Amino acid sequence: MIFYMRHKPPRSPPTDPLSQLPTELLQNISSLLPLSSRAALSLTSKRIRAIVGPEYEQLSSSVAERSDFLALIEPNFRHHFLCRGCGVLHTRKHFDRWEALNNRGPWPATCFKDTTAQRFGSGFTLHFHHLYLVMQKHRLGSAYGISTKCLKTWLTSSIDLNCRYNTKTSAAITAAGELILRAEYVFWRPKPMTPNWREGNITTEYWSKICPHLSVSELRGQNGSLSDTIKSIIERAGDHPVQYHGITRCLYCPTEFEARLTQTKKNRSQVQIVAWTNLGRGERVDDPNWVAVSTSVKARTIPRSPVWVWQEGILRDDYDAALRDKKKIKRMADEERRYSEARAAMGLGTDT
Repeated sequence: MIFYMRHKPPRSPPTDPLSQLPTELLQNISSLLPLSSRAALSLTSKRIRAIVGPEYEQLSSSVAERSDFLALIEPNFRHHFLCRGCGVLHTRKHFDRWEALNNRGPWPATCFKDTTAQRFGSGFTLHFHHLYLVMQKHRLGSAYGISTKCLKTWLTSSIDLNCRYNTKTSAAITAAGELILRAEYVFWRPKPMTPNWREGNITTEYWSKICPHLSVSELRGQNGSLSDTIKSIIERAGDHPVQYHGITRCLYCPTEFEARLTQTKKNRSQVQIVAWTNLGRGERVDDPNWVAVSTSVKARTIPRSPVWVWQEGILRDDYDAALRDKKKIKRMADEERRYSEARAAMGLGTDT
């Protein structure tokens, strides 16, 4: 009987520069890192795990700390995505844009925390993981997130017999890598002679939420700008067919808006409010932009200087510029595709 022994070739030395560092240096580096980074470092190789230790076993129950750790290892899991609302990696197996935007979908209930969501008008609630997935596609590609089209909505309903409304939302990513959400609210009277429509449900906060600090219902706004806007366009409605009040910004979050009073084709008055909100880069749930727009806690006193300072109209201009750039890129891609198809039809092949 002949026995054959499998000869294993000697294991080649590690080529990773990090694995070749001295043990003491690795220990010193590890001691300076936050726990989430040390946990990710311990998974780099067996040698580093033996030196650093299983740091991932020491992660606390804090969602933020666990999310920071998962964010570091997420690029290695293409079939999963990080939900910072509950701090876990969700599978993409049954994932599509409708489930992402549906509160009744197969998402854990902890994904929908009040502290990580912002409502725009009625029926559209934006959670942080929606923003995160949109920005992940922008940064890493379509396999890692969802399109900005998922944030495009058009809702129409009837508040009562005296007033009706439309809500439209759309989004665009600026050159700086920040997402701006545009929300448009339109209120109008279904009947020309409906009395007291201005003082009725048009001022209901649930239907007209501009940001956590401003709504049509707050006629005594903290900075007075919203009150002046709504009152001016309503009081002067009979003087001119179209009233326009310039863009106004919120002092406590990166939001600006404009309000108009116009006449429909059937000679009925309607109020149009357009708001632009900078939601930030969507990388962390504690991003200053997201914290400012997702919190509902109002400042008790007006600060001496505004918290958010910029020139009125810059968010609108950035949004419009982002749309132009997106259309330009799409047009160039279409032209390149048609050029390649024409060369292939003539048997010329592709350019090298």
